[in-house]
Amino acid sequence: MATLQKLRSKSAMLILFVGLALFAFIAEEFVRSLSSGKAESSQRIGKVNGKSISNQEFNSMVRELENVYRLQSGKDNFTEDEHAQIREEAWNEYVESQLIQQEAEELGLMVTDNELQEFLSTNITALLRQSPLAMVGITDMAALQKFLTDYPTMVSQPGMSNEQASYLTMLHDYWLSTERRLRDNMLKEKYESLYASLFISNPVAVQADFDARATDKDAVVVGVPYTALNDDEFEVTDAELQAKYNELKPLFSKDLRYGSAAATRDIKFLDVRIEPSKADIDEQMAYLREAAQQLADSAGTADVQSVLAANQSRLTYQGFPVKKSSLPADVAQRITDETPDGYTLMEPYINQNDTTINVFKLISRTTAIPDSIQYRMVRFASQDAADNRQKADSILALLNGGLPFDSIAKDFGSVADTTWLTSAMYEPRRAQADPQLVKQMTTQATGTTQIIEANGVCIVFRVLDRRFNQNDREKFDVAIVKVPLKFSQETEKATKTKLSQYMAKNLNIEDFEKNAVQNGYMVQTLTVASTDITVGRPAVAQTRDIFHWIFDKDTQLNTLSDIYTCGGKDYDHLVVAAVTSVNDTEYFTLDDEELRTYVKEQVLIDKKATKLQEQMNGAANFAAIAQLQGAIAPDTVRNVNFTVDANVARIATEPAVSAAIARTAKGQTAKGIKGNAGVYALTVINETSNEIAQDDAAKQGVANRLFGMYQQPYQMNPYTGQRSQSQYYQRLYLNLRRNAGVEDNRYIFY
Repeated sequence: MATLQKLRSKSAMLILFVGLALFAFIAEEFVRSLSSGKAESSQRIGKVNGKSISNQEFNSMVRELENVYRLQSGKDNFTEDEHAQIREEAWNEYVESQLIQQEAEELGLMVTDNELQEFLSTNITALLRQSPLAMVGITDMAALQKFLTDYPTMVSQPGMSNEQASYLTMLHDYWLSTERRLRDNMLKEKYESLYASLFISNPVAVQADFDARATDKDAVVVGVPYTALNDDEFEVTDAELQAKYNELKPLFSKDLRYGSAAATRDIKFLDVRIEPSKADIDEQMAYLREAAQQLADSAGTADVQSVLAANQSRLTYQGFPVKKSSLPADVAQRITDETPDGYTLMEPYINQNDTTINVFKLISRTTAIPDSIQYRMVRFASQDAADNRQKADSILALLNGGLPFDSIAKDFGSVADTTWLTSAMYEPRRAQADPQLVKQMTTQATGTTQIIEANGVCIVFRVLDRRFNQNDREKFDVAIVKVPLKFSQETEKATKTKLSQYMAKNLNIEDFEKNAVQNGYMVQTLTVASTDITVGRPAVAQTRDIFHWIFDKDTQLNTLSDIYTCGGKDYDHLVVAAVTSVNDTEYFTLDDEELRTYVKEQVLIDKKATKLQEQMNGAANFAAIAQLQGAIAPDTVRNVNFTVDANVARIATEPAVSAAIARTAKGQTAKGIKGNAGVYALTVINETSNEIAQDDAAKQGVANRLFGMYQQPYQMNPYTGQRSQSQYYQRLYLNLRRNAGVEDNRYIFY
């Protein structure tokens, strides 16, 4: 009882103690949650539609895409800039996928497993034959399913090397990536089809199209280009610049250029190229003369390969004949009809296009190698090389006995597909084709069957047909020593010392820029975005370090950086920069020098147009307008209607002139027409009515054409063959990005 009484007397203190303990516990958990949230935020590489992606998740996507490119290109390693391009592609794929998925969920769109399987069943053969999986004999659905089923067992087999297991894993991941991309693309096509269905072509639009083409007119046009007036005659105030900027501001949205409201920095920078000295060039010339002699003395593939390796040639020896178009252009142009087999170029030459020094040996030329081969094959690639050979021998014996290829392959659990091997598949150096394999496949006679062994793999190979390109039949076996034109350490040190001394004498950005030209330098201005992967104009490779300095929060404005060594494998650029403006806004501002120049040009155009319009309106007649200072000689434009832009000789193609001609009657004059490149006056001299049928079929044809303009997500350039997204779909995805609040923090991590 005494104890209870004592506790009662101290109850207030006890409650206070318990309360403090509880508060300490809650505070500790709160601080821990804040720390955890801050750590998570610091690892967030971006956000789309409120969904965050961590650096770890993004790196996993990048590694997957890198493995795809490793398989496609045969390259084991990528340069820093190639890594950056792959990261850019991975990011864009992720953002687009998130945008489409968000829309699809709201609309109830999906791609079912059955739809995917139906697509694959129809297209699987073409997909596989164009993929790295074809290189290991996986060219149909049965072979693919067998590979996916056997994969876990294959990679865990005793004796499986790390290299083999890694290659199988890349093939496995390649297919999973391909399947995921297919599903994403199918969902995107569904969404775009739904979007296209929103557009309709109505009778009013069809009639307007007929009316616009109903009448062709000829007109005499005279114009005064804006360049006829001197810029110095006009004063542009800051208020006028700001007013014009406000008028055109929608054009300056950062997401129009970068796809998001990227952070940007305006910089002034100096890019100094380290050039080899005459002594450097002379030394390398002597070195390459020795290499040329080694090539001339070489005999056999191994000899040639050792010469190229010893001289650190950029190009390996392919070991089989290729078309001249597959050779480097600088080598191809030096091989003529008179160049004999065994010829070696003994005097090195410098190729400025790739900054290399070169010699080569034409080992042989031939017209006996086909441009494409149709073949069938069965491939055995188990870990037991002896078992592979035994199976291959058995199949060959059965084939020689007259049994059909299909049934034999089926009995051995394989498929003997008929396919083509073309020179375009193995001649490019990026294909890294096995020389011995190419030689055996391309020299085998039609109708014959042989066993080809490579790295423990056995292939029963039958040639069905051989076809030649009669216009480009000759092929060349050439060994090329191509090495970078390098500078010595002494040259690099001298170039860097000169730049350091210049910086020491010009400590601020004003003096640094003002005194550059007289010291042989040129300071440039550039806007760098956080979404860029390089710095410079033209872009300089390997600029990651200075990129980080530019966007570092501690970098002070108008302060010169250290000298950064950049520039690809040879690190042949010295770059110094200063950040002159920080622009973390949604729009580019007038602080951007290029934008300010553009806006000023638009103000000047307005002022010049006003002055020229006053002169034209004050002229007595059309002939007087043609006598204005700077006016071009009158030009007759013919067959113009509302759908055809008038091409005014010696000035420009002007849509405004076409519109003015279309609304001006025959014999009438229009003047003071403000165009893109000048101000114009015109007189319509002839008018021709076009007899355009407006029956139901013609109207339906116009409706289909107008509808097709909006319906097609992509447009093909008939001259370049390149496909680009139509403007309507560009705007669609741009708006989706805007609404999704895309947050891109990659520049913090890379």
